[in-house]
Amino acid sequence: MFLITSKSVPHLNSKMHGDDIVQRVNAAPYVAINYGGNADTICRNKGIPIQEAQKIYDNYMKGFSGLKKYQDFRRKDWFAKGYILLNPLTRHKAFIYDYDKLLEEKRRMSSPDWDWDYYRQMKKEYPESDTVQMVKHFFKRKADSERQSINYPMK
Repeated sequence: MFLITSKSVPHLNSKMHGDDIVQRVNAAPYVAINYGGNADTICRNKGIPIQEAQKIYDNYMKGFSGLKKYQDFRRKDWFAKGYILLNPLTRHKAFIYDYDKLLEEKRRMSSPDWDWDYYRQMKKEYPESDTVQMVKHFFKRKADSERQSINYPMK
């Protein structure tokens, strides 16, 4: 994706080594964003309020609109196809192993019979219920595959 040097990252210095550099670089918000993270990722990595993290994320994406378009495309493309196209020349693909299950869960949650108020109540009262676990699984797996779709393709 990009080369990190002490000159390209202002909060690093040439006397830092190994784990210190990794820790500092991972705390830099643009690293999280470049690899598919969002305001929640920045908030967790830097330990800052979500509002501040959202402002950092929004400003970064405004400055790099091409990155935003690319990430938005990648996030939608895998879900439409069930795989991540790794290389457009060789047509190598990484298939989403539980794609059928994700589609079924999405269909259930998009159904007119689905009750989000019931889900929120169950989440508070019975967080281990099947309904809560299904929603949790869907959004976790969707987020994982979205990040993979951004990071896996080769240029």
